[in-house]
Amino acid sequence: MSPADRPIEPAGDDVSGIVVLLPELSGRLGPVCDRFNRGRPPHLSLLTPWVAPASLTEADLDAVAQLVKEFDRFELSFDRIDEFPGSPPILHLSPADSPELAALIEDITTVWPDYPPYGGAFDPVLDHLTLATTAGDAERAAIRAELGPLLPLHSPVAELAVVQIVDGTFSIRRRFHLGGRRKR
Repeated sequence: MSPADRPIEPAGDDVSGIVVLLPELSGRLGPVCDRFNRGRPPHLSLLTPWVAPASLTEADLDAVAQLVKEFDRFELSFDRIDEFPGSPPILHLSPADSPELAALIEDITTVWPDYPPYGGAFDPVLDHLTLATTAGDAERAAIRAELGPLLPLHSPVAELAVVQIVDGTFSIRRRFHLGGRRKR
């Protein structure tokens, strides 16, 4: 089954993940995400599902901190609105190609090979910023009409976070600031 034929949300109850936080987009996207994406802030998932939240250790979090220090800040540009199939379809922003994002994802999946993004369901992984998981047809059309003229949206990538969803509640477990020079 191709990525376009499968829902992007991982199955399961309690999950953790590593995400790019995009607070600079909160002003424009926050109200949409609050209303139609279960109150989750604008973010781009890098690795989910990851370690079960109850099993996350300080060593896991320290490994993320170590990895993040190797990356400089960079900018992402979101240039189109797309949908993943589902009931209702999942509305999301797709980023323009970013070598920095690709390198970050590559390093994360190298460090944690037992946790492929989205459980390995998608090859290649479809980077995206989820806007709406609960919007009906008319609401998705209104979101497209509102946000489409604003594209492309640009955001610095300065911070990653380990997040968790426990009993349906999204929370940030720890934040990590990008810094240092990329070593290759």
